[in-house]
Amino acid sequence: MNKKKKILSTIVACVIGLYLTTCTNSSVVLAASQNVTLRVATWNIDSKAHPDISKMADLLKEKNIDLVGCQEFDVLNGRNNYDMVQAFVSKDYPYAHFAKGRDFSDGYFGVGIISKYELLEESSIPIESTGSKATKSLERILFEKDGKKIALYNTH
Repeated sequence: MNKKKKILSTIVACVIGLYLTTCTNSSVVLAASQNVTLRVATWNIDSKAHPDISKMADLLKEKNIDLVGCQEFDVLNGRNNYDMVQAFVSKDYPYAHFAKGRDFSDGYFGVGIISKYELLEESSIPIESTGSKATKSLERILFEKDGKKIALYNTH
């Protein structure tokens, strides 16, 4: 079990290392002479505060974010009775993926990725959260930009 925890910790550390917590340009180095520039953000949307998804989507567009990994999405539950992930989908951000962390209040709760780029692959796996009431998940999407396939991971 300790070996699994070490592997998982390494994966999580790598995922955290991929995150950009500010809306600034970042280059993803794919080869010594080939860079792909992406604007990536992470956002804990705090669903218990009943966020205004429309205003949040406007801010993503204003900051020209390419992809955003969000935490604390509610989907059709007693707290927010609509699909918060799909509420972000628009002509500017036509692609989205939700990874359920747990059942919650007759619906779901988890993480999601909103993207300008078509999602070529989508997956998620549960993450052990010993001592926590909240079940966690690790979400992965694969997309393509400038001819390069890139994976993005998201967790809470």
